[in-house]
Amino acid sequence: MDGCARWGTKFYAIYVIPTVSVLSALSSLIFAGIFIRAFVTKQQQSPLPQIVWSVTLFLLIAVCHALTGMVYLVSCADFVTVPPRFALTGLYTINVVYVFQSLCLFCIFFMRMRSVFKASPLAVSKRSTRMFISLSFCYISSVLIQMVVFVEHNEKYFIWAAFSAISILCFSAASIWLNALFASKLLILHRQTRRDSRDEGLVYVAVKTSLLCLISACSFVLFHVFFAFSLHGSTSSPHLMLVTFMFMNLDLNTNFCSVLLTFKYFDSWYQRLCGCCHVQCNHLWNINRTREHICEDGSNGGTNSSI
Repeated sequence: MDGCARWGTKFYAIYVIPTVSVLSALSSLIFAGIFIRAFVTKQQQSPLPQIVWSVTLFLLIAVCHALTGMVYLVSCADFVTVPPRFALTGLYTINVVYVFQSLCLFCIFFMRMRSVFKASPLAVSKRSTRMFISLSFCYISSVLIQMVVFVEHNEKYFIWAAFSAISILCFSAASIWLNALFASKLLILHRQTRRDSRDEGLVYVAVKTSLLCLISACSFVLFHVFFAFSLHGSTSSPHLMLVTFMFMNLDLNTNFCSVLLTFKYFDSWYQRLCGCCHVQCNHLWNINRTREHICEDGSNGGTNSSI
């Protein structure tokens, strides 16, 4: 590594990354406090398990931010002497915390779907529950194997990359599956209760949840792609390290927002941040619904004329 690259690495690791990490951790704790206050003051009515899992997710994200900044700072600072394996141990710890916050995200979306359809004939089946558990188990297993082979030897990089791809596939599959299952159940419910006043509210919840879950899944994939490149020795660069960190920070923050904004208390914030995207998604939903109405009216008209 030449002098310029070494200077860039130290500048990013000592000043930029710890500063952004501390600010992100503080913002996570502040918003978690606002969320807890809304629940305690009865301004947010939600089942207690969802509240507990959400607060756990917020705290894990704050811890992950803080650990990331500390590992980068201590590993590259000249004024601190640390054992050679400190950075590797720190990365293991960050990875464990990251996996737990991903699992919390899975559980929150799954519980949200269960609560929406709990009192309807479209309640989540045991098969869907087993599918959720299987995907979660595959994700945990692939990440654990990643951690075992996460060493500096180049010959094991491709093994790590293979299991990294499996973990990305499991997470993406779980996100897409939860979205598809949620949307399909709402579509069936929409067809059954088309004249019901609850219909617009259900459509709003479906679009909102699907959009937030999609954003979270995209940020997850982008972070892991850049992370895989940053670990390969032939593409090591301080700028790539910074970009990878920024995508990790983005992924954690989108996970945080994708859960925080699903609650009704923060609906005004959702409208400010995602209002434009929500309008476009809702427009596509309305187009599809209009086409269904036209097809049904046409079929009914043809039946009546034949009679």
